[in-house]
Amino acid sequence: MKQNLRTFDWKFRTFKGKWSNFFNMNGITQISKEDFVGLLQRQKDLVPDEPALSPEEESIAVKCYQAEKMESYFINDEAKGVRTYDAVNKFFSDKVKFNYHYKSALVADKNEADLRVVRIVPWDDNKDIRLDSRNGICLTKILANAFTQGYFTLSDSGHMIVSVIPSDDSETNLILNKYKNRKIHMNREYSPNKKYLQYHREHVFKQ
Repeated sequence: MKQNLRTFDWKFRTFKGKWSNFFNMNGITQISKEDFVGLLQRQKDLVPDEPALSPEEESIAVKCYQAEKMESYFINDEAKGVRTYDAVNKFFSDKVKFNYHYKSALVADKNEADLRVVRIVPWDDNKDIRLDSRNGICLTKILANAFTQGYFTLSDSGHMIVSVIPSDDSETNLILNKYKNRKIHMNREYSPNKKYLQYHREHVFKQ
């Protein structure tokens, strides 16, 4: 995250390598409109697959944060006639990336443009846990696709289990073999729910 800001072409001041000197000690005191628009565009560039939300969807995303604070994780497919999928995914992706410090849980990749958030229990399989960030893992794009397709799963302790059924993609197979048995980064507060991991092993993982 910091690296992406280091390479940003700031207009209101020249960045010389130290954030403490770049912004005043009490935080940002000024920013140009050009920098503000540029930062918004940088965020969009980092998540090119993420659709723009309508005002109604933005409202749903805000309510997702409020519900999650109360540990209420259910959300239906629609809210007042508006599909919730994109809004929930925006909330969910932001939350899980934050939990994993904007790094892949397996390879500690700091390239935010290559990071994807995956659901352990698929969206369609359980409406009651759609807002639970412990149903999410932050991975690189190629590992995210492999996890979603069931080419690897995780043990309760977070160790990678690779399917005996290979992917049709040779690069995916090489990466899976490279990280086989590796343990994902886990912490007590945000580690994947073991019940969700068990579901993935039993219903998504290719055996």
